[in-house]
Amino acid sequence: MENQGTDEEIDEIWDDVADATMSLVCNTSSIQACYESNHVLNHISLFSEERFPKRIEEVLGINERDISTNKKVRCKLQNFFFNEMFEIYPYLSMKNVWMPHVLALLATEQ
Repeated sequence: MENQGTDEEIDEIWDDVADATMSLVCNTSSIQACYESNHVLNHISLFSEERFPKRIEEVLGINERDISTNKKVRCKLQNFFFNEMFEIYPYLSMKNVWMPHVLALLATEQ
């Protein structure tokens, strides 16, 4: 019988898969990276979809909407940059010229 790995090893693999998928559909390393993420992919078929984090389901749901790419980006930024755990770090290195535009983009209704 083939060794399929321990539960911990399998969990680590799933974490890596989830991180890679999130990076593909909503890269939160910067606003530019989020804009350059994939906004078309809206479904991933896996043997164990219940192991995928809710955040990936949310992003795929945004991608599935019949809205413009700019609105998808805005939704992703609102959900993953401006949420209850607001992180200022992605904005600290931003040029002052861009700050008002980014804030206006995020403040616009969906």
